[in-house]
Amino acid sequence: YYSAMTNYFKTNRGEYSNSELDMGAGGLLLGLTTFPNSRFHLSLYGTFCMGGISLSDMSKIRIKAAYDKVNLVNGFFNIDYDILSFLSVGVGGCYQKAIGVQLDGYDDSEFSGAGIFLCLKVKSF
Repeated sequence: YYSAMTNYFKTNRGEYSNSELDMGAGGLLLGLTTFPNSRFHLSLYGTFCMGGISLSDMSKIRIKAAYDKVNLVNGFFNIDYDILSFLSVGVGGCYQKAIGVQLDGYDDSEFSGAGIFLCLKVKSF
């Protein structure tokens, strides 16, 4: 299971301008780690998530008419370095594709795109 949540940010367009927008999703995470016993290893992950995007007024009350379902497809890769037997650090890249966004002047392209990240992983013993 995988879940993702963006932070609130203020909108600047559409019928609900100056509202706060947030997005949350959860779904399935599948991944593969190559050479898991090596100090350096490559990890590849994919997710399929279903969730929603909503707008809230300045009092943090959801605007019922301003809600949209969204599907997300994500791909990640990262290179990890094991610092300790139970701890690794890494750097990677990702791409997110949003499908189905039609909320208050927004579309799929505004929630889709590439990114880079740093990660810290704690492994089980």
